[in-house]
Amino acid sequence: ITQLRKHSFCIEDKGDIKDYLSIHLCQTPSEPTKLFQPHLIDQLISDVHLPANTLKCTPTLSMHILQHNEDEPDFDRCFHYCLVIGKLNFLKKSTWLDIAYAVHQCACFCEHPKQSHGDAVIHLMKYLAAMWNEGIILDPQSEKSFKVFADADFIGNWNRSTAADDVSTAKSRTSYIVNYASCPIMWCSKLQMQIALSTTE
Repeated sequence: ITQLRKHSFCIEDKGDIKDYLSIHLCQTPSEPTKLFQPHLIDQLISDVHLPANTLKCTPTLSMHILQHNEDEPDFDRCFHYCLVIGKLNFLKKSTWLDIAYAVHQCACFCEHPKQSHGDAVIHLMKYLAAMWNEGIILDPQSEKSFKVFADADFIGNWNRSTAADDVSTAKSRTSYIVNYASCPIMWCSKLQMQIALSTTE
């Protein structure tokens, strides 16, 4: 900034950044940097009309995989499903990597959500309400190297009863986290494009 000012550029220094694209940064000299989005979570809680004191400790039910079932009743539209999923996607990509799987599962049914899909969004929102002021802790280590953690579930969505009508049940899910200097910089949870039963394939 000083060098630019010497070259007659008009530069305004407003100090350390506190908020950027709805992401709040908490920085102190003695503590790691924390990135979190309490305002967006407040918006989402309001969007889904979440009752007070209904909290969950996990983003999704254990061993529960969302499926496409035409016989199931449609989502009752107590909130705008696609709007909420859009905000959850932004939250997931910004500071909440641990909800990537749950959000992607719910996002697969935006075109025609059923009641179980709406219930899954409500469950996820109860988790976010419980963890309202949490986020990503960035504590860079001296070793400046990349570490990648990746895995796949090998057709973990397989359901014999619906496989004939829903080809996505035969697709494996890939997830990964890329760290630099022990800080997460990229993450993803998505279905593979092709059907594969092993890492070799």
